[in-house]
Amino acid sequence: MHRHAVLAYMMATALAAAGTAGVVASGQPGPASPLSIDAFVFDSQGRPVADLRPDQFAVTVDGSPRHVTSARYVHRGPGAEAAARGTLRAGASQGASLFEPSRTILVVVDETSFPRGAEKSIAAAADRLLDRFGPSDHVALVTVPMPADAMAVSFANDRVTVRDTLRGLVGRATPIDALARTDDIRADPPVTDVSAASSAASGAAGVETTTATKPVEESRQAGDLSREQVPDPNERREHPLETLTRLLAGLRVAPGPKTVVLVTAGLADIERGAAAAVRNHLQAAEAAAIGARAVVHVLGLPAADQRETWNELDQLSGSTGGEVVRVGRNVDQALDRLGLAVSGSYHLELDATPADRDGRTHAVKVTVTRPNVVVRFARRYVRRDDPPFLTVFAPPVQPMGARDLPDDPQPVSGREPDKSRRRGFEPDPEVDTVVARSAEYLAGYFREFRNVVAEENYTQMNLALRPAEIRRMKSDFLLVTAPDGKTWVPFRDVFEVDGKVIRDREDRLRKLFLESPPADAMGAAARVQDEGSRYNLVSPKSNVNVPTLALTFLLEPNIGSFQFRRGREETVEGVRTLRVDFEEPTRPTVISSPTGVDVPASGSFWIDPLTGRIIKTFLRATRVSMSDDRATVTAEITVVFHRSDSLGLWVPAEMREAYRQGSYTIEGRAIYSNFRSFQVRTEQEIKVVKSI
Repeated sequence: MHRHAVLAYMMATALAAAGTAGVVASGQPGPASPLSIDAFVFDSQGRPVADLRPDQFAVTVDGSPRHVTSARYVHRGPGAEAAARGTLRAGASQGASLFEPSRTILVVVDETSFPRGAEKSIAAAADRLLDRFGPSDHVALVTVPMPADAMAVSFANDRVTVRDTLRGLVGRATPIDALARTDDIRADPPVTDVSAASSAASGAAGVETTTATKPVEESRQAGDLSREQVPDPNERREHPLETLTRLLAGLRVAPGPKTVVLVTAGLADIERGAAAAVRNHLQAAEAAAIGARAVVHVLGLPAADQRETWNELDQLSGSTGGEVVRVGRNVDQALDRLGLAVSGSYHLELDATPADRDGRTHAVKVTVTRPNVVVRFARRYVRRDDPPFLTVFAPPVQPMGARDLPDDPQPVSGREPDKSRRRGFEPDPEVDTVVARSAEYLAGYFREFRNVVAEENYTQMNLALRPAEIRRMKSDFLLVTAPDGKTWVPFRDVFEVDGKVIRDREDRLRKLFLESPPADAMGAAARVQDEGSRYNLVSPKSNVNVPTLALTFLLEPNIGSFQFRRGREETVEGVRTLRVDFEEPTRPTVISSPTGVDVPASGSFWIDPLTGRIIKTFLRATRVSMSDDRATVTAEITVVFHRSDSLGLWVPAEMREAYRQGSYTIEGRAIYSNFRSFQVRTEQEIKVVKSI
């Protein structure tokens, strides 16, 4: 099973690389290939430093200096490809730029570290941690303790299944007055060599890599410990570091680098007599991490009335190239720091020696000459011949946002450039990366949001009338997958107007999505949409007043029609964002009038630059009349997104709009609530689940 899982992983990686224009594989390591070391460099604010040269690194192996022949930065996670292209264009790479779009990440939640009653806060922090990972990342989440015979872990890019595990967390911390006695922890002999650590644990550990949406933890078999039970404090149970060692040993069969995040409130502060046993477990965990090429980070969460220690966790993370990030008052600040820590590293190549391939561990030390930076690295290594899923670029290509080339503007996606477009949208590699992250984020976002239905409370006011005409509507709002399976159609089903119920909402959903074939359902949905639009004060034919419209500009095939420019850094909904302004210079435009007239769009996205999450959008669309300025119509739509803890998604919270034509003004405000999971059970069955 392990061999097949690894082959499936390698095949998926090779296909992904082959399908990317301008990208080639880096090559399979051979006997004479250089020794490769991973190093992480950060400035005083915890931000990655990505512009170091080989001569700025100094590396020793077993105390002897080694010449650094190459030092290339590897961009990892969301937007990695765009970031690598930007590095190449900026001349910061050595003829090639590396990236890893899909990371392997294992999140381990230590239930033995926090007490009953703390599950909600621990699960919330772990859930927000998942937000920092990209839709292409392969993520697994397991809980400690785990039975010794249940170590299969499935890595998936489906977050719904991963989050299901969090809902079953149970605090299992032993009360202070019943802490483990010295004989509760088995004093195994110390393990200092990777091969010994791996052979001791590999028989009970396995890794399965898949994109299927099956449970990530299959550890609760018949007769296993119930999730609702708290174990007897006098009963011998495996130390968290023992379980972590088995997991790390299992990761050795998976190719390439891995990231392990241990979510914990600290190790129990045991009696002094058990310290030797804990040191043995720590050494075994360090050796297993080195053998797996895994970096261990620790997310330290507070837990009341617990006596804990962090010394062993500091040592484990530091020895593997990771760090302990303690959560204080600002959870998101700590999670952002952790997100930055896993966003990239240096791929150092050193002159090789015959001793590098002796199968033993070797001591490593990495320093840099640049002042005021922090360098992290695994302090020991064992030679691995990982498959080349890291990739390099050949020639640079035109970046997103650099569409206004002054000499030879090219049509984009079959659209002709507008000769009267405004200047000022210069190429910006950082903006390109942020936009690419948003595009990746939205690809996964729409897959998940299409399974959600919300209640929309929508008020419009026609201010041209005295008194103003007011229209109040209640609707179900959801996204429906088009028959091609590639696009999503917003669907608004009005069920109440000005306090009067106009149809049975549940009956409508049942008829549309349970009793109709997909093709018929789309036609029926269009008719329902047209029926509801007659209550719209703006225009019965208008369909731009949906909260997800601006998001579609960042999806194919629309993204190539827009130019992007850096704005200010702003905090929105408690999230540090980068405002990215956009304009649409191409024709035909994405939005058009009912008569086919182009309606160019502009506006802004407020984006979390680390993950690509979009927190706010502003859209301005103008239909210009050449003959009469009074006939020019301008629409402005602002949408703010809030995080739904129950769904794990940033969902529309409020939409504000204004439509102006001369002295004629209509304003509107929509509030979204009562988000429900719209789950597809089989190809024939669709069930609307009640409010979560």
